[in-house]
Amino acid sequence: MAEMGCEGTIGNNDEMTLQGVYQQKAFIKIIKKYTEEYVRCNVCKGYKTDFEREEKTRLVYLKCLNC
Repeated sequence: MAEMGCEGTIGNNDEMTLQGVYQQKAFIKIIKKYTEEYVRCNVCKGYKTDFEREEKTRLVYLKCLNC
């Protein structure tokens, strides 16, 4: 919401509701950027990934389920 420059809320079922005026192109660009950075595997370029937390360091890593 901060990147879009508009108000919004996250509901009980993790749905996002945006309030205000925004351009569809800007929204799609932000979603693509997020997907490339936090969802897509850097090795095989697949989207079947999950987050894995290392208890010792408490760091979160992206784990590919295809590799």
